Amino acid sequence: MARSLSENFLAFIREKSLVRKGGKVLLTVSGGLDSTTMAHLFAKSGIPFGIAHCNFSLRGKESDGDQLFVEKLAKKLGVEFHTVQFRTKEFAKKNKLSVQEAARNLRYEWFEKIRHDFHYDVIATAHHRDDSTETFFINLIRGTGTAGLKGIPVKNGKIIRPLLFAGRTEIESWAKKKKIKFREDSSNADDAYLRNSLRHHLLPYFKANETKFDEKIQDVMGYFEFIDGFIRKNLNEWKKNNVRRLNDHNEAIPLNKLRKQESPDRFLSLLLHSYGITNLDSHRILAAQSAGKVFHSGKFRLLFDRDELILQTGKEYESDTLEIDLIPTEFRRGGKSYILQFLNAERLDHIPRETNIHAVDAGKLTFPLTVRKWQPGDSFHPFGMKGRKKVSDFLIDRKVNKFDKEMTLVLLSGQNIVCILGHRIDDRFKITSDTHSVLKIEICDEHRADTDI
Repeated sequence: MARSLSENFLAFIREKSLVRKGGKVLLTVSGGLDSTTMAHLFAKSGIPFGIAHCNFSLRGKESDGDQLFVEKLAKKLGVEFHTVQFRTKEFAKKNKLSVQEAARNLRYEWFEKIRHDFHYDVIATAHHRDDSTETFFINLIRGTGTAGLKGIPVKNGKIIRPLLFAGRTEIESWAKKKKIKFREDSSNADDAYLRNSLRHHLLPYFKANETKFDEKIQDVMGYFEFIDGFIRKNLNEWKKNNVRRLNDHNEAIPLNKLRKQESPDRFLSLLLHSYGITNLDSHRILAAQSAGKVFHSGKFRLLFDRDELILQTGKEYESDTLEIDLIPTEFRRGGKSYILQFLNAERLDHIPRETNIHAVDAGKLTFPLTVRKWQPGDSFHPFGMKGRKKVSDFLIDRKVNKFDKEMTLVLLSGQNIVCILGHRIDDRFKITSDTHSVLKIEICDEHRADTDI
């Protein structure tokens, strides 16, 4: 006798180890057929869960109606309910994203916050087998490479998909049998969306004319999953041997090593995919003629910088001005730790001569000191040089790349630059035979600072 959907649901969760014993699951419920059915399956399973719903404010009263429906569903099932309302279009415009991308970023960031704050183990989405097939064809059409042809993963970090074993027809049949009420999203009927067009026209044709179509597609996606794993293993080895880690948020990819590959643009495309970057034109990047060209992709930026491509994650750096009244002290900016302490001039011999350590005459300083990013028009007297020099010209002469230049900090005493942190002190604050007290500034990566302190 064939097992019911609910029995297969539990068997799939156990087989794939999606929920640990005693674990609590956060369900993402839109109010549509799939997610509402998932909520009822969890209620029947006995696995502890709560429900989260996002109102993206995209369909007016219809969106508000979905929110109310899901709230009532959570109350009926006797579980925790979490909801949020986003101004999705405003967010998309501000961050130069499509509405779909904006909605995705907003919801997954919020789901993770709720998971963490309310102590859920994992987040469950209601993607099913047909969704995975649609994703395969969408990625095939858009040319996303092997990574996009393996379908939707059953588990990805804290995200689980406990319905991937079932197709849409099975879910509809079970919901009808159990008389489950759900909300219809009017946008699902709009063939202007590629996914809807595939769902309504292309895939029904294949299923009607190709024997065991679903099984064949699952086999193909499994094959591409194997290929993707093989590629990732080799890419990780290449990155380990060739990519330089500049700091916590920047990595340098050597252009000469890229261009030695049999197909440099395709190799770069795979390499970028391994970071999660899927929408940059690798051919255009490698064809860049001058240093300083920046390519943007969501939270990433890629800088074409002479002999390297510098990849920067989208971490927001602290930009406020910092005042320092007391020494010793430590502050952190841009993935680095800055440690300041006073030394007696007699201990100067103990200070290593390294670029990450500065030593200046403390008696020449006026407190509070100020730390900020350098600004256009800033100038100083570089140690060992005569006369003034603009900070911008100094950084250009040192061939500091655009990303590092953006994050370069200066330490000021009053209106005077004491040093460009990580580069050069000002000659006016140098140590002389009359120096009695020294301010030592040491700069190191955050993880090293954590270890040393």
